[in-house]
Amino acid sequence: PPTYLDGRCSEFPDQRPGQPLRALLRRWLGLARRQPVGPREHALLDEGVPAAVLEVVIRALDPGAAEAPAGEGEALAEALARLGRERPLVVFLDDVTFADPVTFDGLKRLADRLAGTRVLLVLGLRWGQPAVHPVQLENLRARLATRLPVEDVHLGPVSEADVLELVQTLFHHSAPQLRLARALHERSEGSPGMLTELLRLMEARGLVRRRREGRGTLELLVPTDELPEPGSAARQFETRYGGLDADAQRWLRRMAALGGNLEPAFLARVLGEEEDGATRRLEDLQADGWLVNEAGRMRFARPGQRERLYELLSEEERARVHGAAAEALANEEGRDRDYQRAFHLHAAGEHRALLEQVAPLVRRLREHGHPGRVSTLTGWALAALDQLGAEHEHEIARVELLQAAADAADRLGRRAEQRRALDRLADLDLDPDRDPEAVGRVYLLHGRYSANTGQYGSARGMLRNAALLFRQAREPALEADALLRLAHLQGHIGQLEEAHRLATRALDLSRDDVQRARCQLALAVAALVGDSFEEALQRIDRATKRLRKVDDPTGGRGAMAAATLLRARAYRLLGRPRRAYGALQRAARLAARAGERRLEAETAARHGRLLLDLDRSTEAELVLREAVTTCQEIEYQRGQALATVFLGTLLAENGDPEAVQVLSRNTELARRMGLGRVEALNLALLARLQRQAGRRDHALELARAAHDRFEQFGGELADRVVVTATLALLLGEAGEEVEGEELAGGLRRRVRRVNERIHEPVLRQRHHRATGSLLRAALSPEGPVYPRAALDDLPNG
Repeated sequence: PPTYLDGRCSEFPDQRPGQPLRALLRRWLGLARRQPVGPREHALLDEGVPAAVLEVVIRALDPGAAEAPAGEGEALAEALARLGRERPLVVFLDDVTFADPVTFDGLKRLADRLAGTRVLLVLGLRWGQPAVHPVQLENLRARLATRLPVEDVHLGPVSEADVLELVQTLFHHSAPQLRLARALHERSEGSPGMLTELLRLMEARGLVRRRREGRGTLELLVPTDELPEPGSAARQFETRYGGLDADAQRWLRRMAALGGNLEPAFLARVLGEEEDGATRRLEDLQADGWLVNEAGRMRFARPGQRERLYELLSEEERARVHGAAAEALANEEGRDRDYQRAFHLHAAGEHRALLEQVAPLVRRLREHGHPGRVSTLTGWALAALDQLGAEHEHEIARVELLQAAADAADRLGRRAEQRRALDRLADLDLDPDRDPEAVGRVYLLHGRYSANTGQYGSARGMLRNAALLFRQAREPALEADALLRLAHLQGHIGQLEEAHRLATRALDLSRDDVQRARCQLALAVAALVGDSFEEALQRIDRATKRLRKVDDPTGGRGAMAAATLLRARAYRLLGRPRRAYGALQRAARLAARAGERRLEAETAARHGRLLLDLDRSTEAELVLREAVTTCQEIEYQRGQALATVFLGTLLAENGDPEAVQVLSRNTELARRMGLGRVEALNLALLARLQRQAGRRDHALELARAAHDRFEQFGGELADRVVVTATLALLLGEAGEEVEGEELAGGLRRRVRRVNERIHEPVLRQRHHRATGSLLRAALSPEGPVYPRAALDDLPNG
């Protein structure tokens, strides 16, 4: 095997010239830092270094020498070349961008001597960094190219998938590994050096700790948004920016304020320059690595560098550039023109002009389903209103903006923003007799907040009040919205008949295709939980057809995501995992594009559940832990209960001791919310874990409690199989075989009746096969409670 020697040229010009070459030889000799050459090293040098340069090499390696001896670089190169004739040698010298003249002299001599040696010379250059001695570097390139075969290897940034692989190796599996990998990748900007620096910084600051047990060694102790920034990123930026002339610096600062709109014509109008000059400047900055051209549009190569450049703008300069950009955009056309102009008006402090721009734009964006932009715009507009003071027309605008802000924050899962908007709405003097619609909207928004944060009792009261006020105001579409949300709540707590009645009433009141589609989906959920699979699929089809007729499909994107997610649930229960997988992938894309974080989180949870069914437990755990973290972040407690019971199932089947704690906490959460079906499933899984631990009496007690809760609330057939079969199994082992067999027999008959209600032959056959496998697994004391159905040809994702 070859001997490997590595060194690095320092970007700080405070070391003795030629240090990188000396470091290479000191590594070969095994000399510690500041250790002088001793008898052993003398003997090695006598054997391996030409006599003509031996004395210079020994003097060069003296750590106490104040300056380099004459010819040091050439002598060190001769020594390295002689070593390469005697043995295979890999020499890696990094950051040659910062090499000093002595080091360059040595590398040129080494280039002359490498022919006939067994040396692989690897020279690293820093991306986007101008060389300290550019002429010397080009001379070295030319000399190497004329004497040896040379390969240029361009190492791009590491991908997020690469960082995830590192995280899975280093971190304990309890960490939200997908989210952690994303955060590390963003902060390191894909640089392996920055990534290493960041990991060391996290350990030095106590943000992680090492643990012996479990997979991985590091435990994450803080949320991923509290990870530090690597210091080298700021140093690198300062070095690169400081190397530019004043005019280039001025252009970069002003372009940072213009974001992604870096077209020459627009830049020229905003900055008062000639278009040809703007084109040349963009080309120069692209050549220097500050900008990249993607799909014909210029943007900053690194978002972090744009943020640092923007911070260098004075307040006066910012206002001037943003004001000029807003004025230029007033005569522009394009889909994003209004939003970009609003951004520049806000940044320039043009409050009245901003309010004129925002009001119609918010209405349009709400209709088209863009909650992220609505949230941003309403934040800007409300801040502008606060600056302008109380005026009657402004107060009317304030109510509409606060309602839009609360709606957008609810969809995005930004609970702190939602609470602030709701609190401000509650402080307004609204009279239900004079304006029942406005008060009804406030009740509806409060009801949505309570429902998503798990306060079901409060949510039901708020939504009922909202429906009554909308009826009083003769607003059938808004009344339908309130009734529909109430129907979903009743369905979650097992009141399926009431849910069906409310959804049917909402359907009668609906006024557009999107709302009618949502009502069909609510009825489909009730049908699915009630084991009427074909009715559920028919209602999903009706909803989908209505959504496809909508003129602007973006407005129905969230409803389409919900329909696709529900279709995936139906396919899984019917034993069609391949179709369920495809539907979940599409639902995830639609939910992300619609900005519906709640749907994204639930889709991820059910995706993880399906991955476990498909025997991809490692991938399933990643997805489920990410889903749990997302639900906690957006305070979506029903989603958290679902994702956690799926995660608890995975941990239980993997024999992980964390399973008992996870399922016990989730049982309390489900009980507090009134989610009887989820609570029953948690209790059944805990019963199986207690049975495995030898505590059979406690296991039987838990299984009875699970069965009682499920009989009270009802639920999907697959969950009924697990809950009832668990009790039957434990009764048989406790000597109560008659009761256990009665339960098992009743369960088999119920499975058969449900299957016989399916008319389509292929669906009936798939369902029979899937429920049969689940029944056998659940009644068995061995193996996982849920059978596996590995499909090797499914894509990764």
